[in-house]
Amino acid sequence: MPLRANLAEQAIGRLGERLGLGPLQTADAILQVTSSMLYAEIFPQMARRGAELRDFSILTFGGAGPTHIFMAARDLPVPRIIIPPTPGTMCALGCLVADMRADFVRTLWRDSADMTTAEIQAIYGELDADGIRWLETERVNLTRTYSLHSIEMCFVGQSFDINVPSPSGVTT
Repeated sequence: MPLRANLAEQAIGRLGERLGLGPLQTADAILQVTSSMLYAEIFPQMARRGAELRDFSILTFGGAGPTHIFMAARDLPVPRIIIPPTPGTMCALGCLVADMRADFVRTLWRDSADMTTAEIQAIYGELDADGIRWLETERVNLTRTYSLHSIEMCFVGQSFDINVPSPSGVTT
């Protein structure tokens, strides 16, 4: 696909007119805002995990990732930025090599004391059947499949859920 810089400049120019900026200043402002958003997302994620950004490198990918990360890196305390040889194809490659996965969820607002193991196992059975039907519609050749069961629970009156794994789909 041929790039048509004149059309891009016209579009940016129209936006810039509304902002009182020229096309180059508008393009720079767009890059700065996008890069600032990366910065604004990375710091809270690291803080939530108690991690120090100086201890990590950033691997960037996608069509625009390498463009934005260099601008964001001016403000990020990271020692190294890694850009693979073909950053625009990493997502496609990931799709080819990643495990196929789908989540099947059922919402129940019930006190766990009012539920039996048989009821929970029946729900797991329905969800597993949903998964099997989904796999049939996808028409892919898989070497193996498996289900992981868990229940998200909270104490009465609280809104914070805790994910509780259920070994072999059995809970008590």
